[in-house]
Amino acid sequence: MRPIDFRVDLQFVQALKCVEYRVPRHGHFHRPGYAVVLGLRYGLIGIAATYHLLETSASDDTTSILEAMKSWQRLVGDHVRYELFDRLPFGQDETFHHEVSRYAEYCHQLSIPLLLRRANLNDCLNIVSHQVRNELVEIIRAHWDSDLYGIPDSEFLQFAQQSEAFAKNFYERRVVDLPELPEIALLDE
Repeated sequence: MRPIDFRVDLQFVQALKCVEYRVPRHGHFHRPGYAVVLGLRYGLIGIAATYHLLETSASDDTTSILEAMKSWQRLVGDHVRYELFDRLPFGQDETFHHEVSRYAEYCHQLSIPLLLRRANLNDCLNIVSHQVRNELVEIIRAHWDSDLYGIPDSEFLQFAQQSEAFAKNFYERRVVDLPELPEIALLDE
């Protein structure tokens, strides 16, 4: 195993743990909207992990890191299916983990041009959050009466801001090489 492969594996395991300790509450979301919310959380923290890898690796490792990003969807799906299924309102559903992992991968795909341009992390997270919200608004609002669209919209914005903050904090812990521990999440970052 090459050193960069080891670093990628370690970074992605830490990212999965970060989400595991910070699972968003169900709120008022219906199943499709909650899948987007959870996928966004995985996606943004995965972006922070990838950003740190790109920032701290040699330029000839960029291709390997971007190639490794392709495994993120599978890792997220397995994590939701085997680690979180009993803690999620829809985790026992046989297709829910596929949906969440697809949205997490969608976030990663949106981030690639930003990461390659070396946009700063805050901008990258914010742009991806807004793109997800704008492009998946119908899914976020699924099964809601049109008179009540303000509820999923405002809740999604709160969850997106919280996920961005978690991703930034995750990145800062990576910079100082602190492992993801449940105690950090319990102390509210």
